[in-house]
Amino acid sequence: ILAFPPILFFLIQSARQRRWKWLLPQLAAICAGLAVYLLLPLRAAQSPPINWGDPQTLDGFLWLVSATPYQGLLFQTQPVQIFERISALARLLIEQFGLFGVLLGVIGVIQKPFIRPALYTSLLWLAFIYIAFAIGYATNDSSAYLIPFFLVWALWIGLGVGATFSYRWRRIPLGWLAFA
Repeated sequence: ILAFPPILFFLIQSARQRRWKWLLPQLAAICAGLAVYLLLPLRAAQSPPINWGDPQTLDGFLWLVSATPYQGLLFQTQPVQIFERISALARLLIEQFGLFGVLLGVIGVIQKPFIRPALYTSLLWLAFIYIAFAIGYATNDSSAYLIPFFLVWALWIGLGVGATFSYRWRRIPLGWLAFA
């Protein structure tokens, strides 16, 4: 659901530009992804030993897919924990990508003139919304919700590497060294 606004934007933009060759496969991919939810009532009807929410009924299905038991945890993080989670995010960025990767990611973020505005806005949206969700979701494993943000950061590292290809210092190709 968090990733849906940029997806919807690209679908509407493709429909306006009449790019049907792109739009129809994307709609098919979205439907294939949503088809997973069709399995829930089918599997529940087979009387499994664990039947969380009993999704073979409409009420049980809606209870399960809307994550009703977990909605009370959204944005219930204590103020002290917020600062701890921001610190953990910075630590995870450095652990996962290294200082050089963080620097290249920052360079990638500021490359707005070099990528399409819709893509730039979508990447910012995804980064912001997943960071806000991971910080605000009051569970001990909320750092797992940073995975989409790390994927966006990896794209920004790629943009940062591309932007640094032409950098030189005293005839040393710094961009190629960054790439290596």
